Amino acid sequence: MIGSDILTEHHLTPRGWEAGNLPNDRIETWTRRVFEDLRYGREEVHWHCEWASPDVARAERNALRNRHSHLMWEAARFPRLTVSIGVPL
Repeated sequence: MIGSDILTEHHLTPRGWEAGNLPNDRIETWTRRVFEDLRYGREEVHWHCEWASPDVARAERNALRNRHSHLMWEAARFPRLTVSIGVPL
């Protein structure tokens, strides 16, 4: 199989999504896995929640994630792309 498999960590904060270093005010941390299958010209994006703040209620986390959902769904507009988003912790 010809392709790439890329993992990045993204942190949900009150300002939105941030990649890289852990922000002090993160609400959730998600791993984004992008798999490109060059042989068939398709791509898969999978999101998995790795951590959730025990100090923030689930309803508040859901609302914040929904307000900044563009990052998770931005690639879904491309043909031959599969996006899956796991269940938050």
